[in-house]
Amino acid sequence: MSKSTNWLPHKRVDILAMCRVWIAYITAGLRTLWGIPAEQWTDLGTLFTAAEGWLEKAQDMAERTHVISVACNEAFAALGFREKDDHHTPAGELGFRIVYVSGDPRDRANAGYRVWYSVVAPREAPPAKPEYLRKSFFTRRKRDFITFDYGDAGKTAYIAVQIENGSGKQGKFGPMVSAIIP
Repeated sequence: MSKSTNWLPHKRVDILAMCRVWIAYITAGLRTLWGIPAEQWTDLGTLFTAAEGWLEKAQDMAERTHVISVACNEAFAALGFREKDDHHTPAGELGFRIVYVSGDPRDRANAGYRVWYSVVAPREAPPAKPEYLRKSFFTRRKRDFITFDYGDAGKTAYIAVQIENGSGKQGKFGPMVSAIIP
C-alpha cells in the first residue's frame, strides 16, 4: 500500500486546474453514471467559481486585504481543500512578547503592562484604535499567553499593550497588532 501523501497539488492554482479536469470528466458523462444530483453539481460549479474569483483577488497585490485572504481560505475549504498546517499550535492560545518600551530593561516604565485585546470575526470591522479594545489583563511578564475559547478559532485577535505600574496608573499604548487565532 502506498504511503505517499503527495497525490494532491500544493499550489492553489494547481488545485484549481485539477478541479477543472474533474469538472470536465464529470460533465462528459460521469455525472449521470455516478448519479450526482443536479443541485449538487450546480453547487460544485458555484464553489469552484467562487474559489477561482477569490484566488484571483488574493493574488492581486493592489487589491489584497486580510478579508480577501480569509475569504479565499474559506472558498477553498468549502471545496474540501484546507491549507497544510506544518506548525503545531495549541488550539486557542496566542503567545506574545512585549518589547521594552523605553529600550532600557531596568527602566521602571517596563515594570508592568495592561494587555488589551478584542476578538473579531472575519467579516466584522476591526477596532480603529487601541482605546476600542474591550478586554484586558495585567502582567509583569515580557512573554505571556492569551487563551481563547475554541469557538474563536479562525477569528482575528487585535492586541495592544499599555504601560501600567503596580498601583494602576496607566501610560501610553503601544502599537495595535493582530493575529489569527489557531
